Amino acid sequence: MDPMPDTPTRYTLPREARIRKRADFDRIFRRGLSCSDRWLTVYADGHEGSLARLGIAAGRRLGNAPRRNRCKRLVREAFRRLRPELPPGTDWVVMPKASGSRTATFKDYLDSLSRLTRQLSRRLRPVPPAKD
Repeated sequence: MDPMPDTPTRYTLPREARIRKRADFDRIFRRGLSCSDRWLTVYADGHEGSLARLGIAAGRRLGNAPRRNRCKRLVREAFRRLRPELPPGTDWVVMPKASGSRTATFKDYLDSLSRLTRQLSRRLRPVPPAKD
């Protein structure tokens, strides 16, 4: 069945490109590098996979649930657009800042994430492949 021509194309971040386990978040916070600006704090670490993966840490300090969800949607879309430029085998945890959550636009998050991931990519060391 063909989709309707007016239906917008739905772009999503694939499930395998998301960090979901608490242990992964803890590892990135403990071992990873970090960088921040007015809008975001970004942590990065390598992993043995072949994809750049995203985790978002949005606590209650950001505001109520609709505001937190909006911030997460904007960050997720910014990451989805930047993912082809990121080194494979890297994990990224992004924390939106409460001070900018009310006024931040998608462009603010995209520019911020682009700048911070470039800075961290230069400092990341590659993870050696697993030995069989």
